[in-house]
Amino acid sequence: MRTGGRQPGTPNKRTAELTARLAELGLDPLEGLAKIAQDPATEPGLRAKILADLLPYVFPKRKAVELAAEGSGELVLRWADAK
Repeated sequence: MRTGGRQPGTPNKRTAELTARLAELGLDPLEGLAKIAQDPATEPGLRAKILADLLPYVFPKRKAVELAAEGSGELVLRWADAK
């Protein structure tokens, strides 16, 4: 059993100070980025970067999948044509 230190999920001092300061200023970085991405005047490259940066907060990254062939050691992939 662990004793002392921060409880799991408790932000460190620096993170807590930053969060408090942003709240004092009335700033929400997530909201700010979303507004920039929604602005039609925002350059498409920047919009894509912002959305890509926000994506992991909505959808967790998937783990890599390892493929292994049995027997001959040959791995064959086939795609069906969508017609």
